[in-house]
Amino acid sequence: MARSIYVGIVIITDIDALWSRTQDPDQHERWDLRFSSITYLPKHDEDDPQRFEYATRLGFGLRVAGWGESIATREQDSSRTSSLKFGSAQPISLIEEGSGYWKYTPSESAVLFETGYDYKARWGLLGRVFDAFVFRPMIGWATAWSFDRLRLWLEEEIDPGLSVLRSIVHSVCRIVLSIVFLWHGLVPKLIMRHPKELALIEGAGFSVDVAGSLLLIAGLAEVLFACVLIVCWRVRWLYIVTAAALIALLAPALVADPGLVAAPFGPITLTLAMLGLCAAGWSACVHLPSARRCARTKQAMKVKAGEA
Repeated sequence: MARSIYVGIVIITDIDALWSRTQDPDQHERWDLRFSSITYLPKHDEDDPQRFEYATRLGFGLRVAGWGESIATREQDSSRTSSLKFGSAQPISLIEEGSGYWKYTPSESAVLFETGYDYKARWGLLGRVFDAFVFRPMIGWATAWSFDRLRLWLEEEIDPGLSVLRSIVHSVCRIVLSIVFLWHGLVPKLIMRHPKELALIEGAGFSVDVAGSLLLIAGLAEVLFACVLIVCWRVRWLYIVTAAALIALLAPALVADPGLVAAPFGPITLTLAMLGLCAAGWSACVHLPSARRCARTKQAMKVKAGEA
């Protein structure tokens, strides 16, 4: 049986501000990656549960709609809890029906914000397998990422839309830079051992044998650096290292073969394009939301709460 989802985070704010950003549907849909829209339905009586409808765009014109029902309570120690039920009647939705809670526990300068929820999956055995290995980890990550996006909105006053834009720009820059380094290290240097690559090293004054060894080392170094760019995903100064390495590699290549200046799609234009990616990535790689800032178990949350 799949484990229920838990996410907790400490946010430096007051409970009323956090309550507003999470209970107001117009504000909630701005930071929660799981929902494209949330609409509260009219109440017949003030004591009735708050019913709402939600929708999530999946792309390619697909849209999953569902229903929800929440009850907010205040507790004696100033904490608050919002219990909810949710589900979808659409066969395309993996989630058939579920329940969960949001809990707000204030301290002197922060609020411990927690959620826990579980649901019944559709599609029989296939659905349960897909849920356990793909969907549940994905929606758990989306919840944690969204919680940190909310934290940035409250603590740093960074608009949730700007957080998404920065994350997209940073991701594109990192992935493209990594692919370029991987390709140039793997294909022309390690697999093809392109004569032009060897000629550039020999043009710098190295013998044929030494040039072959240096080409192997250079190829392995580029492949390794491509991996470092991905593994060290949030390390901002890697953009500076990348830019410095590009400039340091360009100058010797032009000295060894001045004809490269006139080459179509040559190293000068490639370097300029990659330097642009470095600049864009550097600008975007600041105050990025991260699911890792959230605790994924109650035990881990106790540790984080103690450190805060």
